[in-house]
Amino acid sequence: GEVIRAQERLAAARIFLTPKGETLVDFGQVVTGHVKVEVDAGKGDVVDLSFGEVLDREGNFYNDNYRNAKCQYHYICRDGKQAFEPQMTFYGFRYIRVNCFPGGVKAVTPDSFTAVAVNSDMKRTGCLTCSDPLLNRFFDNVIWGQKGNFLDVPTDCPQRDERLGWTGDAQIFSRTACLNFDVEKFFTKWLADLEADQGEDGGVSTVIPDVRKKHISGGAAWG
Repeated sequence: GEVIRAQERLAAARIFLTPKGETLVDFGQVVTGHVKVEVDAGKGDVVDLSFGEVLDREGNFYNDNYRNAKCQYHYICRDGKQAFEPQMTFYGFRYIRVNCFPGGVKAVTPDSFTAVAVNSDMKRTGCLTCSDPLLNRFFDNVIWGQKGNFLDVPTDCPQRDERLGWTGDAQIFSRTACLNFDVEKFFTKWLADLEADQGEDGGVSTVIPDVRKKHISGGAAWG
């Protein structure tokens, strides 16, 4: 399959207080990946962040849709200037809530955080530009959605406690995926995963890899 790489880096679009008094950083775009943090701290200082995609109706931080996924950073600093970013996890987010920061949340600046978008390193093959800004934005959302759900496995979502390779989702979107990117290596690898998890009766689980080990064979759309 394709190597998973950092693709885009997004600066903070704004830092603001919610009606509840929470300090939020808005990157202006929902991405799949992680956040790079740069800070001047003392030994033992803590950076604690929570991740979310949307705000609630009152404009406050909201990530109840993540269900049991904590989606949280908790970093204990060494002394001095430092930068850190995780290498073995990813989140689906647009906003981060700054729960704890060296010097207090008032010390947070746009330079403190960079969103790093991560996905399988696929070559872009399809583009669309027209005179309608709304349609252009719609197509951009499709591209961001594909990139955000193509990290080695075609997932259903990158944020909540699921992130599974649902066969029905992949089947529906595969033709569009092939128009947008060169996904030959990506799907060849995933179909090898599918073959490896195929049951003796020929049935295919609803999710591949079959991490749930339920081997529930569904209808045509689900294996």
